[in-house]
Amino acid sequence: MDGQNSIIIVGGANMRGWTEKMSDDELEIVRNTGGDVKRAVVPVILDVGGTDTLIPNELLNSVDVLSSNETELSLLTEKHTETFEQFSQAVTISKHVNVSKGSFMRFSST
Repeated sequence: MDGQNSIIIVGGANMRGWTEKMSDDELEIVRNTGGDVKRAVVPVILDVGGTDTLIPNELLNSVDVLSSNETELSLLTEKHTETFEQFSQAVTISKHVNVSKGSFMRFSST
C-alpha cells in the first residue's frame, strides 16, 4: 500500500433497515441525544465522516470531541481549511477537535 490509507467498506447488519430518508421524529431523536448524554456526564464524541450538511447547533453544543478530515471540517464550519491559521479558526467549534489531512498531516486541538 506504500504507506497510503486504505478504507474498505463492507455493508452488513448495520446497513439493514436504513431508509433513504430519516423521518422528522428520528432526526429529533438524534438532535436531542447529545444533550441527554451530556447531562449524564458521558463524553460525547462525534465522527462526522461522510457528513455533507451542517450539524444542528443543539447537537454540536453537546460535543466534547469532534473528529473530521479537513474537507468535512470546511463543509461543517463553512470556513477554509487550507492553512494552519484557517484550521485554527475552524476548530474552535468544539472543545476538542481532531482533524486529519490525508497521509501527510494530522492536527489536533485540545
